[in-house]
Amino acid sequence: MKAKKIWLLSLVAALFFLFDRLVKLYFQLCPDFSLKLAGDWLQLKLAINSGIAFGIAFSPLLIIAITFLILFFLIWFLLNYLKQNDFLLTAASLLIIAGALSNLLDRILYDYVIDYIDVPFFTVFNLADVLITGGVTIFIYQLTFYRSLDKK
Repeated sequence: MKAKKIWLLSLVAALFFLFDRLVKLYFQLCPDFSLKLAGDWLQLKLAINSGIAFGIAFSPLLIIAITFLILFFLIWFLLNYLKQNDFLLTAASLLIIAGALSNLLDRILYDYVIDYIDVPFFTVFNLADVLITGGVTIFIYQLTFYRSLDKK
C-alpha cells in the first residue's frame, strides 16, 4: 500500500482518537451536561463504565492486560501484513487501535471508561467503542468474504 494512503488512514484514526479524548474531557469537566438528540431514544450524557461491553465486569488489571495483548497483536499484524496492499484490513486495524488506546487511557487514568452516547433501550457507549466495533466488523467482513491471511 502506498505510504500516502497509510499516512491518510493513520491521520483519520488519530483524529477520531483525539475527538473521543476531547469529548471525554468535556464530560469530565462538565459531568452534569446532557443533550437529547432525536427525541428520547438518543442522548449525550456522562456514564462511568468500570466493566466492559454491556456492563460485564472483570478485574481492571485483566482488562488492561487483554487490551495490551490485542494492541500488540494488531500492531504486529499491521507491520507484517501491510505488504498485502489491503486498504480495508489496514483501516480496520487502525480504527481498532485508536479506539482501544482511548479506552485503555481511560482505564489507566481513571480505573473506568468514560461513556457518553446513551441509547436508553440499549446501552451507553463512546466513540472509541464505535471505532472498535466498526474496525472488528470490517476486519471480519474482509477476512470472511474476500481474503485469507494465508494468501500473499
